[in-house]
Amino acid sequence: MFCLFSFLGPNGGDCSYPVAWNDIQPKFGWWKIPEKERIANNSREVFAECLYAPACLGGINKKLADRHFEARTSTLHPNMTCSVALGFKNFSRLCHSCSNGYKRKGTNRCALCPPNQSDNWLLIMGGGFVMFIVLAVISGDAVNQAGKQTLSASIQKILLNYLQVVTLFSAFPLRWPKELEFLFEVQGAISTVGEHLLNPDCLTTSASGAVLYYSKQQMFAVLPVIIACISFLIWYMYGVYSNHSFFKVRTSSTHTTPKDKFIITFTTILYLLYPTLCKNAFGLFDCKLIGGKYFLKIDLEEECYTGRHWNMMIFLGVGQLILYVIGLPLVVYVILHINRGTLKDHVTLARYGLFYGSYKTDRFFWVSLIFVSIY
Repeated sequence: MFCLFSFLGPNGGDCSYPVAWNDIQPKFGWWKIPEKERIANNSREVFAECLYAPACLGGINKKLADRHFEARTSTLHPNMTCSVALGFKNFSRLCHSCSNGYKRKGTNRCALCPPNQSDNWLLIMGGGFVMFIVLAVISGDAVNQAGKQTLSASIQKILLNYLQVVTLFSAFPLRWPKELEFLFEVQGAISTVGEHLLNPDCLTTSASGAVLYYSKQQMFAVLPVIIACISFLIWYMYGVYSNHSFFKVRTSSTHTTPKDKFIITFTTILYLLYPTLCKNAFGLFDCKLIGGKYFLKIDLEEECYTGRHWNMMIFLGVGQLILYVIGLPLVVYVILHINRGTLKDHVTLARYGLFYGSYKTDRFFWVSLIFVSIY
């Protein structure tokens, strides 16, 4: 059987020239599913659309010609299915995996790693330092304004919410301009504690994308506990050196104690970390159907709902959904509901004013609704 016209061939197949049915090659932006996989999974799907079109080489694709110059001419190669020049691993599923020496950029692209390991470590340490400065400034400002309702604090909170929401657009499967992608990274570094500055992908060449992803998941899953311990240690030592014991009973209703400052610091950092925790939790459930099987979207070489992924999805995915995605807004609501009669008092306003200080006291639950509706 021969493919003579494009409308007679399978979706994504290049039928611009007479070719035997089994020898049909993909169009630009499409990937041919191996015949063994199609037979094993009893799938009629022959080609799958790539997540990032320029990663997949192929024949002329008129539908993508307006968006990609490469789609106007055939890029078929007998020994190559993926664009190695863009950093993608040849013959990888949907040409989604990055080659050695490249790291993930955004969700579906690859970027060149620094040539030396020392440069990789320098970039990570620099990113960690910048993140520490951002957290220190925001947390310090929250501590200084404890118990006060200022216009600047309200504007700062609105700005942070805006930056967090805008950063989420970077995950949409759109071809953003490079300038806008850079803007997303800057906004994400300021408004969230995430992977915009810390990316260890270039530190190893032997680990698969799934292994690196699971490692990051585990790190971010325990990060709130680490932050709580570090914050406690800092303010406990501050209390020792300032002769204001962390556990000392409050002597004045208008005094901000080291314990108050610990709660302010911890809740402020959690506020910045929450979008990343949500993204990680939902990412473990994000699978794509290809040729009759589901594969993890972050690494399309990792099969979903079996083996390692099943364990990670149950323990890390479901665990983070319960503890963080649902648990954190619920805990905030419960604490504010219990203290609803003292919301204007210095102690409550100092500790939890970040969550309700900009709203009317009878709308103390509004921040929980925002978290649930956005994330």
